[in-house]
Amino acid sequence: MSVNRSMKESRLKTEKFPDAVSRKNELYYQLKNLPALQKV
Repeated sequence: MSVNRSMKESRLKTEKFPDAVSRKNELYYQLKNLPALQKV
């Protein structure tokens, strides 16, 4: 239930924000996870 709620909230947030902002957040998330991916 909590997972579904968080998914809905994140979806609403991305809908509220312009595409550029959500794209920037995606890039930031990927960059943050790059070191973790390289370690494996």
